[in-house]
Amino acid sequence: EAVVSTQSTGPPYLGSEKKAVKQEKEEKTFDLAQKQKVQQDIANIVKLALKIPFRKRKISKDDYKVIMKQVVQKVYESRHVKRGDPLRADKITEMVAVYIKQTQHKKTKLEKNATDNDTGEKEVEQGS
Repeated sequence: EAVVSTQSTGPPYLGSEKKAVKQEKEEKTFDLAQKQKVQQDIANIVKLALKIPFRKRKISKDDYKVIMKQVVQKVYESRHVKRGDPLRADKITEMVAVYIKQTQHKKTKLEKNATDNDTGEKEVEQGS
């Protein structure tokens, strides 16, 4: 025979509340682990896409880091990943290519501005 305890350890709702809090903590831990796994998967795809341009010196080490961070963050925050859709390496690679072009464009623009400023100062000095 099973013996049922008649002593109450407190209000009946506290036990279920504690279970809910414990379950919520477990879900957060799972979500964090799942988030890290998804971000790592995205990072692996981005690494492959950045490998060749980095070796060919089209992008610097700093550019590599910035592009990696921006693409991983943007892809992870996209609605497709949040819905649970599978990662599409082709789309992520296209995004990396766009970021590389933007980086190269910014560099050429900065270099052009730097050379324009240098020649402008020389003309002023020669005119004096």
